[in-house]
Amino acid sequence: LDTHRATCAHFEMPSAVAALDTVVATCTDAGRACVDLARGLDDVRASRDRHDRAIRRLAGSAARRIEAEAVAETRWHEWHGKAAVVAAQHEAVAMSVAELEAELSNSTTEQARTEEQCRRTQAHREQLGKDVAQVRERCSAIRERLVRDREELVAAGATLSARLQLPPIAAATDVQVDPVAHTDDPDTVRAVADAVRAALPSGKTAGQNRVLAALQQFGRAVSGQLDVEHTVDDGVHVVRIAGAGADGTPTEVLEHVTARVDEGRRALTQRERDVFTGFVLGGVADELRRRIERAGELVDAMNVSLSGSRTSHGIGVRIGWVPNRGDDEIARITALLADPAGTGNGAELIDMLRRRVEAAHTTDPSAGYAAHLAQALDYRNWHTVDVTILGPEPDQERRISKRAKISQGETRFVSYVTLFAAADGYLSSLPDVDRALRLVLLDDAFAKIDDPTIGELMGLLVRLDIDFVMTGHALWGCVPQVPALDIYEVRRIEDSSAVTTHVHWDGHNRHLRPTS
Repeated sequence: LDTHRATCAHFEMPSAVAALDTVVATCTDAGRACVDLARGLDDVRASRDRHDRAIRRLAGSAARRIEAEAVAETRWHEWHGKAAVVAAQHEAVAMSVAELEAELSNSTTEQARTEEQCRRTQAHREQLGKDVAQVRERCSAIRERLVRDREELVAAGATLSARLQLPPIAAATDVQVDPVAHTDDPDTVRAVADAVRAALPSGKTAGQNRVLAALQQFGRAVSGQLDVEHTVDDGVHVVRIAGAGADGTPTEVLEHVTARVDEGRRALTQRERDVFTGFVLGGVADELRRRIERAGELVDAMNVSLSGSRTSHGIGVRIGWVPNRGDDEIARITALLADPAGTGNGAELIDMLRRRVEAAHTTDPSAGYAAHLAQALDYRNWHTVDVTILGPEPDQERRISKRAKISQGETRFVSYVTLFAAADGYLSSLPDVDRALRLVLLDDAFAKIDDPTIGELMGLLVRLDIDFVMTGHALWGCVPQVPALDIYEVRRIEDSSAVTTHVHWDGHNRHLRPTS
């Protein structure tokens, strides 16, 4: 009994007799079903053979029928032609010679026309044959291209499906595609591709070398701060960044860092405003106001010094220092700075100066905050120097321009006066002004200016307390406006040695002194 049970268990059969009888009966029924199936397959095979023989007989009968129809068509045309000849002969027997000649002429004409039409038809037929061949060739090429495009579509769809199912890509997009049932459907693949393209940021397509170079540059830039992991999975570059507080893809890390920056900016806004308010109101506003007032005083002092300088024709110069025209913001800032008691406008002044600093930072973020403050708060760039020509008529004033209609010498006088005034303003603004050297150097000075005007210009330098070193042709400078002057005259004839003469002017007379 144990052997029986082991044998049944080995063949995965029940050990009970009734169950074994049931298995035997089932196997007997299966055997009869297999015999019936074999007989049915033999019947199907015999029916298929009869069907194949019938098809072959049908093909032979069809070929014989086509051949018989072609022979009948040929015989019918032969009979029709001969019948037409017989009918023509019957008609000719009853016709006169003139009618026969006319009929013959008509027949000849009709024959020529028919032959020409036949020739054209034959040429058209040949052309149609060529066109058909070309169309078939194009159809074959298009069919091959369609097959190739479909294969490429299937491959591209499969690649797209595989890449979209990568964990980093699947986590970043909701686009899904069935890799088996839909990759050969152009509409499905196109819809998925458009969805992926819409999800990607706009920009130029980057090649693999450019991607690798960008990754290397990014890795060097964040070395020691972030950990960058780069892998390539099925042709897809996968980048993960760790160490920024939210590990993940660059997009996820960027969103996290951007959120933190926004939070930090909001947290610092009030503190920044308090510091900037104290900075501006505590010192910068007063310093700017003091410097602007000092610049105005310097301009006024220049005009006082220039008031006595006129050309021989009565041309004078006045210097103006005004806020830039057309810049409403600068005009408002200078107006607020000019009102030291305007405490109610402090917020407006702070906001305007803050915008200028932020604009300087936007232009060059790498320059540093000190450079941004220096650029934004440089009051000298807020103003324009105007040069007004006075005279020669009383109360006559003109802006310096090509339409001022003054002589070349007068134009040079205006230029020199403006230059000396600018030098005086710059030298007077230096620290330790009482000890600083006030000196200008002029090469070929006062060319094309008459002697009285030269005296006025030198006298202006004396009144401005500016020392000068000048070179010029026949320039002596021995005028009453200059209290003391040393002149060195250099003479040379052709290639001979130069001879130097030292002359000292004491304000009244010239004295020859030895050269050292």
